This record gives sequence, C-alpha cells and structure tokens, in this order.
Amino acid sequence: MDLPLKIRERIYGFLLQVAGVIILKQNKTPLQHYPTPYSNMDSRILKPGIAWASTQTIMGAGKARFWSHPSTNVRILRANKQVYAEAKPLLYGINLFEFSNLSNESSPRADFSIPIFPRGIPKLIKHVCIRAGAFYGLGWMLQHGHKHLKNYYRGVESLILILELGAVTRGYGKILARQDNEKWVTYVERIQQSMRLMGGVRENVDDILKWQLKPVPTWIDFRVVFQAERIMDGVGMDEKYEEELDVKKVEIKRAVAEAFELFKRGGF
Repeated sequence: MDLPLKIRERIYGFLLQVAGVIILKQNKTPLQHYPTPYSNMDSRILKPGIAWASTQTIMGAGKARFWSHPSTNVRILRANKQVYAEAKPLLYGINLFEFSNLSNESSPRADFSIPIFPRGIPKLIKHVCIRAGAFYGLGWMLQHGHKHLKNYYRGVESLILILELGAVTRGYGKILARQDNEKWVTYVERIQQSMRLMGGVRENVDDILKWQLKPVPTWIDFRVVFQAERIMDGVGMDEKYEEELDVKKVEIKRAVAEAFELFKRGGF
C-alpha cells in the first residue's frame, strides 16, 4: 500500500485481465417440454443474476475458469476494502464480457433491464461482445439492441460483434470467401450488401435508402474470427492450415473490416 496508486493499478491490471473473453450466461426459467418439445418456448423468461461465468481464449476451444489463466488472480480483491475499491473498476473495465446473443425473436427475448450484475457494477462495464455464425444473427444488435444495451450499461465504450467462422471451405466462410477473378472493390461491395440485409431483406430500393439514413455508432466494431484463433487478436493458432487457405482468411477479415467501415457511414 506504500506504492503510488498508478503503480497499484498496473498491478491490479496484470492480475485481473483475462487474455480472452468472459462469457456470461444469465439465469433463465426452466424450459418445459410438455406436451411437445417446443410447445412452451415462449414462456421461458430471463431472471436476475448469472447462472455461470467462464473464460475462453481460443475460438472453438473449451471454456475455463479464471484460475486457469496463469497470470490472473481475482483473489487480490479480498485483500482489504481499499484494494477492493481500487481494483473492482479494473476487473469490470478492462475485460471483454460476452452477453448471450438474444433478440426480439429469441426465447427468451433480450432484456438488458433485467440485472445480471449486483447494483453499481453495470456502470463499470466498458467492453461487450456478441457472437454469431452469420450476419443475420447480429442484425438485431445493430438495429436496436445497442440502444437497449446503452440504456442499462451506460459505461459501455465498445460493442464488438464477432462473426464466428469455421473454415473458408464450407458454410458461411465459403460464401464470404473471395471468388476467382473477383475484383477487390466488387468483393467488398458484395460483403457490404450482405451487411445491409442483416436486419432482413428490404422490399425495394426506397426502403433500403431510408434504412441507410441511420448511421451505425462509431463505438460498434465488427470482427471475423476463425476456429482455433485467439478471440482477442485473431492470431492464428493452428499451423496446419494450408497457405492458400490462410490467404483467404486474411482476405475475408480485411474485406469485412473495409465493408463494415463503409457500412457504418451509411448505416441502417
């Protein structure tokens, strides 16, 4: 405690930062399977509190607890009241928290007003992420969800939408891959058009033009991460990928980043 506060805060940061994402699962009412498996889906609702929290560093890898990270030790918060007061804002302010990808169409529906954290904690949360395996799965957060989130997590400075892909040879990764002889500008425009349809297909050009008049907030970011890559920085971890596939992955990430920046200027 004789150290200057700035030095203590650096120590807290080393001990409390997770080199990945902290995944939160909110409490929910039980899902009843009667009389048919999905007959009571709409009756399932969110409840206050966290059912469980875990960490994940590598996309597709198993989830772990805090103590599995060698440099992380949240027990520093138990040292005394002063340390707790100084370190708590860092625990919630420097880490990336993943909320369940709920929408108005899901069961239960998204409702950020239902508290996950104890009182006073939501204002400390600065970085949030949502994951999906396709553009459509992130559309609600871009259209309405980010406003709802900000109403109850006013300290949020960044919302990262993560597009989780398995490979460039199948599924959504194959769709996003650059086609043979496709010019770069055309390629980026194709991805940008897919982003325009994240909230659903528009009936005509006038609807699309009206939709574009609402710019996407600058604090929202979009990131592509492939299986076996680090969630935080996207550094590849599986060296068995062929060089050609690695090039395609880099192209997808670069094209999506460019398309999203163009998309943000026009927006919804």
